[in-house]
Amino acid sequence: MHKQLERDGVITRTRAPGNERRVEIALTDPGAALLAEHRDRLRERQLRAYRDLSPEQRSAVTELTQRLTELIDGM
Repeated sequence: MHKQLERDGVITRTRAPGNERRVEIALTDPGAALLAEHRDRLRERQLRAYRDLSPEQRSAVTELTQRLTELIDGM
């Protein structure tokens, strides 16, 4: 997958100075733009799905999300 991303100009891969076994991966400017577009589309889909919920369902989702966040933070 990294080779495809590199070929498509989404990332760059370079050998780390002083450690040829280590490869450093960086997001290119076009890659960052693609990532931002993807995140925007995802947020819009999530917002549409949330709007389709009833007030009771929204409350339940909010409560469960907060609880999951607490559980994950406690790990």
